[in-house]
Amino acid sequence: MIEVYKISPPERNRTQDDTQQCTHNFVIAKTETRSGICQYRQLCLKCGAVGHGGTAIPHRELTEKQKAEAVDYELRERILDEQREIVKAKWREDDADFNKRWWQWYNGYMQSDVWQRRRQQVLRRARGICEACQVAAATEVHHLNYNHVGREPLFDLVAVCEQCHQQLHASRSSFSHNSTIGGRNEL
Repeated sequence: MIEVYKISPPERNRTQDDTQQCTHNFVIAKTETRSGICQYRQLCLKCGAVGHGGTAIPHRELTEKQKAEAVDYELRERILDEQREIVKAKWREDDADFNKRWWQWYNGYMQSDVWQRRRQQVLRRARGICEACQVAAATEVHHLNYNHVGREPLFDLVAVCEQCHQQLHASRSSFSHNSTIGGRNEL
């Protein structure tokens, strides 16, 4: 049975975007169909949501003043773009926080007795020879992936020399979109 590190890795705190919590400040927005027909819809100035069930408001239900003061419906796309940028910035902040907590946890794991036993098993399996170059002495253990970190099976780990380990990490950083940390793409 695979020995498991007792301290669980941190969870990702992905926040929901603010548009789901909007109280909606609807105004009348004017748009034009491809065939040139003028339509009016309700548009939230905070989140870009469309009211009135998403359907156009019949002209007869609007006063001339409402029609004259109607905002350009393209405003919706600008609002949504702004909202998306806010959400992306928050996600980048959440990612940075998660990465900091994850690396703190990982460094603690690297100091644990569980990791030291697992490391020795991998080095023993390789009989002290680097599994990458098969020339130098293996002194380090490299994760092939981080999908099971803290409970990794031995086949997820390889014994390597310091030079090969550095080379593996250098190539991973140039292809970071293929590498995973804590079961998700590495930043």
